[in-house]
Amino acid sequence: MSIKHTWTAVLATVAVACLLPLSSPGQLAGMALDQANDNFGYYFYNSSSAWQSFTAGTNGHLAAIQAYVYATDDADWSATLEVRQGQGASGVLLASQTVTGDNTNQRRTFVLENPVRQTAGNQYTFVFRNASTGLTVRASANAYAAGQCHHASYDYNFKTWVLASDWSEAAYRDASFTVDSTEIGTAAQLAQFAWLINNGARFNHQTITLTADINLGAHYWVAAGNWPWGGAELLFNGTLDGAGHTVANVF
Repeated sequence: MSIKHTWTAVLATVAVACLLPLSSPGQLAGMALDQANDNFGYYFYNSSSAWQSFTAGTNGHLAAIQAYVYATDDADWSATLEVRQGQGASGVLLASQTVTGDNTNQRRTFVLENPVRQTAGNQYTFVFRNASTGLTVRASANAYAAGQCHHASYDYNFKTWVLASDWSEAAYRDASFTVDSTEIGTAAQLAQFAWLINNGARFNHQTITLTADINLGAHYWVAAGNWPWGGAELLFNGTLDGAGHTVANVF
């Protein structure tokens, strides 16, 4: 059986685990800064919907957004954070989640529940929509050349972060999993399994069984094998038995 058919069978049971926006210092661990405008000096008050576009600087997965956004009054607030394709608040919706905050004037970090695949040179927009109370957003006078906010002459103070590591790196793989292994119970073992396939292992007529639920959210996932479109065939020729387990957060 090829990796194409086997992977389809396993990923049919994938469940995506949600991560809420965090406030701990380690919330950006495993991420790299992509875009940033550190300038401010202006304020937009009492916004119920607000947006900022940016141009991706690298291929990868947009994993977190930081912005100076807080309640104009003394109330706690909630809003829908969207990531959209292109510039503006009406492009194709790529991700959406509820975010919350208070009236403290500070930069907030929003970790995306479902990181968005971005392509270097393409524009994207993050949107705060339908806020429960008026929001204040800090901005600068057109200091970011690769995008704009809802007012064409200004840009929000913001940063975007992408996943900076992938499971193919040696530090994240369990090298004790070999071509003779028959069970996968950790993310590191699954990463090693994929790496072996991508380096020529076929696992001919072998059955590999998942023994636990696996969460791959810590790093970017590198697909195992290819369905020949040129070059060497890298195929899994065995059976991958999910045994009722799930593989979550495949980004």
